[in-house]
Amino acid sequence: MKRFLAALCVIAPMNARAAEPSMVFGHGNNPCSKWSDDGGNGLFSTVWVQGYWSALTLHPGYEHVGESLGAVGIVELVRQACKDSPDETIATATIQALQSDYIRRVIGD
Repeated sequence: MKRFLAALCVIAPMNARAAEPSMVFGHGNNPCSKWSDDGGNGLFSTVWVQGYWSALTLHPGYEHVGESLGAVGIVELVRQACKDSPDETIATATIQALQSDYIRRVIGD
């Protein structure tokens, strides 16, 4: 079991890079540090994250990721990822948050 968890911890970050699209349109290209500078007190970022997360969960295996969090919890998870890495793009932070919730769901807290 320890080997499985160790392997998962190594594979998951590699998949984060592989899963990241080569092209992201719109607000997701902004750095996380610009979250609340979008003219809507973060509204554009919030809406963009919710749509992008929804699209990412169309991938097999990710269908139920974030269900227990709800829309507000998902946005808060991405906000935290942005706080941790303000120079990352909002798209990258969304992918990282999705994968962290996936790992938490598979392995448990």
